[in-house]
Amino acid sequence: MTPRRASTREPRAGTFQSDVYRSLKHSITHFEYRPGSRLLEDELSERFGVSRTPVREALGQLEREGLVVARPGQGRFVRDIALRDYEDVSKVRLALEDLAVAQACERASKEELTALRSSWNGVPSSDLDGGYVYADERFHVGIAELSRNLFLVDSLNRVNDRIRIIRVTDFTAQSRIAIVQKEHDAILVAMLKGDSEKARSLMRAHIERSHANIRELIARALERAYLDGMPAL
Repeated sequence: MTPRRASTREPRAGTFQSDVYRSLKHSITHFEYRPGSRLLEDELSERFGVSRTPVREALGQLEREGLVVARPGQGRFVRDIALRDYEDVSKVRLALEDLAVAQACERASKEELTALRSSWNGVPSSDLDGGYVYADERFHVGIAELSRNLFLVDSLNRVNDRIRIIRVTDFTAQSRIAIVQKEHDAILVAMLKGDSEKARSLMRAHIERSHANIRELIARALERAYLDGMPAL
């Protein structure tokens, strides 16, 4: 299966890079390019009907987001998905999130929890290209910051950077995003009520459901991609 060719209609001035960026991000997060695929500027320029400059800028943005990696002397590639690493890092994440909730319940004021409840969800739920992962991270890091444990916050940010390429797959369906929103709110409600045990239990269940969903999505997508004999760039 070859990724759908972008429209050759002339975009408005100044939109070349953003159009290429959005289309490539969609293709990567929906596994229309295999993990490890080489992304050649010339071929992408032809695909999008633009010069190499907006393609290079789009690839640079995707590299900063962790979806693309640059290899010296070789070019840019879709980041490989190391499922074994993901499983190991996810276990660390689960422990960090559990501690974050426990300490935030002890140390955060109701005003701070209320502020987090009203502020974390700043990305439209209609964003189905994986971008909702950043709103999700704001929720989880927000709780960690209320723990007043700076080492925990730093550790969770490192974990997020490591597994973001995989976690974006959890946010490509509006129904899934709606579930995440409700689960986040339930956790904060429990914290506001001072029920640390319930909040921790809800957080653990929330993360475990996310992991299960990601495993299933990745398995299906990779099976489909390889069975279809999708050519890599």
